[in-house]
Amino acid sequence: MICKTILKIVVSIGFSAGFLYSQAILSISPPRVPPKNPNDTFWVSIKVEDVVNLKDWQAKIVFNPEICTVLTANEGPFLKRGGMATFFATDIGSGYITLGSVRGTGGAPGTYGSGILANINFKVKSAGSSILSIERFEISGPVYYETTWLEGIDSITLNPYYIPFVIIDGYYGSQGKNEARGEFSISTAANDQTNPTISVADTQYLVSWQDYRTGSNWDVYGQRISRSGNLLGVNFNITSTLGFSEISPTLSWNDSIWICGYKYTYSSDTVSDNHDIFQRGITGNSSLGSRKQISNAPSIQRHPSIAFNNGGRHLVVWEDYRTGQANNDANIYGKILNRAGDSLTVSFLICNDNGSACQFAPSVVWGGNKFLVVWSDGRGGIRGQFVDSLGNLIGSEISIGSTGIPSAPSLAYSGTNFLVVWLYDY
Repeated sequence: MICKTILKIVVSIGFSAGFLYSQAILSISPPRVPPKNPNDTFWVSIKVEDVVNLKDWQAKIVFNPEICTVLTANEGPFLKRGGMATFFATDIGSGYITLGSVRGTGGAPGTYGSGILANINFKVKSAGSSILSIERFEISGPVYYETTWLEGIDSITLNPYYIPFVIIDGYYGSQGKNEARGEFSISTAANDQTNPTISVADTQYLVSWQDYRTGSNWDVYGQRISRSGNLLGVNFNITSTLGFSEISPTLSWNDSIWICGYKYTYSSDTVSDNHDIFQRGITGNSSLGSRKQISNAPSIQRHPSIAFNNGGRHLVVWEDYRTGQANNDANIYGKILNRAGDSLTVSFLICNDNGSACQFAPSVVWGGNKFLVVWSDGRGGIRGQFVDSLGNLIGSEISIGSTGIPSAPSLAYSGTNFLVVWLYDY
């Protein structure tokens, strides 16, 4: 059982079975604060990145109360965009701070992009180190109480929905490495590396991820790995553009090169909603092809996924707001690419629900001489659609799962059957 605990914030909307969007990032910045002397103070920020239609949020930060304490906190500018009034509240205790904010009242629209949600001022009590952990749940007997969330409102169905997110904790003090387990490091670059994806070729793997090592914007990096787990070469930059962020990589091997799709947008805290989908080819020795645009439709395109049909064609799919982010009408679009990543079709609508709800977080795989695209759907559950190699829809949509509050679908093909998995709250 999962319950939501709202500290001192009064939310004027009721909860219902909303549906999850693509994953945003909730992090503490800077990711590590160097050790200081007792009675010194330091500030950290709670940041959100790549979020759409954020209406309200809450976060609980826990830390070692013997090492530091919270003095105060204030709200950041992100939820106030466009001059919108907000309601911000905090609850400070020994070893924790819970804080959050609501944007506007009633059906007020959310905001999107990246920015600072709040700032927290700590005081050092004694020497030592402490994780600054963003805690998702508290456990009380058999009940899990949700303490950290991001939430929006579907403007079509008027249902609130949970926005899925990845957490990146912070750290105060000196931090060492622990290599005791049978793991190996792929990247230990400065700042954050997140959202990894992997694709296998004939004799090696390629791992790619979004990388904040520059400290100014996200780039996409890669690392080749042998079948036995040895690094082949070093981390290499797949795409980087000054003043822009490239995020959410997706990979597909086509017997000669990898195609890496990604989202391209202005760097953090922009008011523009010009978010597009690009791709770049990568050879087996890390050589890069030219960047090629997949979609530059109006407003936001995000969360790409790509698959290869073993016959020279890729299908790339994504979450699309071309009808206007203000309408919060997300649909699923796709495009057929050739082996080199060139477009063979125009962008085409995969989910045609006539504007009755929103569709989020698509994933695609090839199997049985057709592509299967699945997504989280505001009409209920996980849905899917078969697509042929020419970009034609095969049959009608498939209802795959409707239990709980589904999100983040993923799928694979065994040679006989498709297996679709997803997350859900219940």
